[in-house]
Amino acid sequence: MEAEKLKKEAEKNKKSSWNDEYDMPVEVPEVYKKDGSIRICNQGKYEFRLDEDIFRTGETTFTLKLPK
Repeated sequence: MEAEKLKKEAEKNKKSSWNDEYDMPVEVPEVYKKDGSIRICNQGKYEFRLDEDIFRTGETTFTLKLPK
């Protein structure tokens, strides 16, 4: 009975710490800077490629390499 109580308490503590860590509100930056230009950033330092083949096929391809 004591072991079961300790297990439930440990699980409760685990859940509360998980919620505190991941449920925090995140401020999303504005799309436009103060001077009116569009904000462009790659905070994750992801490797990407944008191929605009407008003249031949009319297609735009965006390739993003993500970590495992």
